[in-house]
Amino acid sequence: MNAAAIICEAQRQGVELIATAEGRVRWRCRAPLPDALRQQIQGQRAEILAILRANRPELHDESFKKPQEQTSAAQSLADLSTNREAELQELVKWFLESHIDLPVQPFDLYAWQKIVDPPKWYAALLQDINCGPCGARARMGTMASDLHRLRELFAVGEGLDHQSSGS
Repeated sequence: MNAAAIICEAQRQGVELIATAEGRVRWRCRAPLPDALRQQIQGQRAEILAILRANRPELHDESFKKPQEQTSAAQSLADLSTNREAELQELVKWFLESHIDLPVQPFDLYAWQKIVDPPKWYAALLQDINCGPCGARARMGTMASDLHRLRELFAVGEGLDHQSSGS
């Protein structure tokens, strides 16, 4: 089971996983932590920590990483995951700040995809965002792709060209 799946399983079982500033994974739950889940968390600690850290910007200080705990391949994977999460956080922040100003008229997200009811689609995006990194569209990268394209089309004043949907 990969780190993201372990986090989702923990959430499903009512366990909250927390990254600490010391580079540890802590958990909170009402019942004792199941031994199988504890072993999975311990086995994927570095990867889980990378995902949890991505959701806590104050923990992005590299000084508390312990290189001896991760192989270079695992470190590269953690860095990639952190970079993707940081980009996704930036996209989500942009969307949350500007979704009120986005068009309510139908528009083409891509040549093959028309958004016919933008307010309903924005609400679905908000729901995807609320599901967090364990949501299906977040795991598959679809949410990030849609948010990135939406920002390309409608971000104004951020160095991006505003494109009309009528082309």
